[in-house]
Amino acid sequence: MTTLKTAVIPSTLALLLLIFALVLALHGTNEDSVRLLIRITATTSLLLFSMAFSASSLNQLLADSRWRTLLPARRRIGIAFAISHSFHLVAIIALVQIAYDGDFSQLGDVAGGVVVYGFIYLMALTSNDASVRLLGARQWKWLHKIGVYLIWLALTGSYIANAMDKGGLLYWAYSALCIGLLLLRMTAFRGRRAQA
Repeated sequence: MTTLKTAVIPSTLALLLLIFALVLALHGTNEDSVRLLIRITATTSLLLFSMAFSASSLNQLLADSRWRTLLPARRRIGIAFAISHSFHLVAIIALVQIAYDGDFSQLGDVAGGVVVYGFIYLMALTSNDASVRLLGARQWKWLHKIGVYLIWLALTGSYIANAMDKGGLLYWAYSALCIGLLLLRMTAFRGRRAQA
C-alpha cells in the first residue's frame, strides 16, 4: 500500500524532473524560463516545508485522521523539501550564469543562503534513526529545531521582502502562510504547556 511516507520522496523527484523537462523543452534555457523554474520550486519547497513544519502541531491540535499521516512521514517530507530546494538552487545558479555572468553578489546575502542550505543538507542527512543514535537524541533535536527555524526565517523573510518590493497577491499570501505556520506552532506549544 502506498502511503505519504513511501511516496513523498519519489513523487517530489519525479514531479520536479518533469517540470524542469517541460519548462526547458517549451521555453528553452533563457532568463525567463529559469525565473519560472525558481518560482515553481520556491512554491513546491514552501508546500513541503509547511507540511513538515506543521505536522506535529496539526496532529496535536486537530487530532484528525487527515493530519495523522503527516507525522510519521515528517522526516521524509523534510528530505523531499531538501530535494525541492536543491532544484531551486540549481535554477538560481543557472540564473546567475545567464543573467549576471556568474556574479553571485547580485543575489544579495550569499553567506546567509549558504548557512541555510548547510542546515537543509545537515537535516536531510540526519533524518534517520542512525543519526539520532550517533548524535544523541538531545543534540539531534537541537540541530533540527535550530535548522527548521532558520529555514522558516529565510523563507518568511524572502517572501515578505518580495511582497514589499514587487507586490503581488501571491507573495503576500505566502508571507501570511509562513506567519500562520509560526502561529500554529505557538498555539500547539501553549497547549502542551497548559496540559503539563
